[in-house]
Amino acid sequence: MVVNPQGVPDAAREEERDRRLRHRICFLLDSGALCLFVLFLIHLLPVLMESKPAQAEWQAKFVETMDQEAILAFIGFVLLHLAVYLNPKKQILRKRLRQIRHLAVVACVGFLLMIPVQLASSLQAFRAVQVKQSDNAALVNRLLQVRESISKATSKEALNARLIALAEPELSPRQKTLRLADLQRELLMDNDQRQAVFTRGNRKEETSGMSPFTLMISRVASMLVWCAAFAAGAVPWGSKKALLERLRPQFQRT
Repeated sequence: MVVNPQGVPDAAREEERDRRLRHRICFLLDSGALCLFVLFLIHLLPVLMESKPAQAEWQAKFVETMDQEAILAFIGFVLLHLAVYLNPKKQILRKRLRQIRHLAVVACVGFLLMIPVQLASSLQAFRAVQVKQSDNAALVNRLLQVRESISKATSKEALNARLIALAEPELSPRQKTLRLADLQRELLMDNDQRQAVFTRGNRKEETSGMSPFTLMISRVASMLVWCAAFAAGAVPWGSKKALLERLRPQFQRT
């Protein structure tokens, strides 16, 4: 047996050094997990404070927040498991992990319940897109009718009557003093500008984000992934097996 000058065996010193290192790593993992859980709650709190479950906009915002911030809670969940793995004899860590694993069951159920919420929100988004497309088509058609009326007008009086029939502003006193050709040129330029603004707005909407269908698929897939991820470590009350482990025989039978 090798003994250092202080009379302590080298093996004992090495073991003590390893124990202290594990303790420090365990402390860092535990602290990191706690910080991530707190960050998750901080990001979720503003949405919960303006709780309006009956509104589709709030439902979509809640699902989006949970989808984006769930990574914080999951990493904290993993770090806490690692802390207990490195220091399994520390009772306070084991107790905390047991409580978090119980709460993970609630998280699994929550992610599953968010799927129909996302489907309902996506359905409303589909309807909103259809209404928007219908309104856009009506506006394009009206602008074309206005342009045709301006081009074919034979008098200012007939043009003014046609504009009023198309729900357009009637000619101003200044415009009534213009020659018909000058008036037509001015109105056509205004019509072109309106069409350009409308076209730019449509292009911006088309490139601003995912379609409702793509977003629905992405969110539903994310909810299922997060549910499975937390189920791998979630332990129901009164059980010693993880939720996914308990459900595995059911899947094998089917």
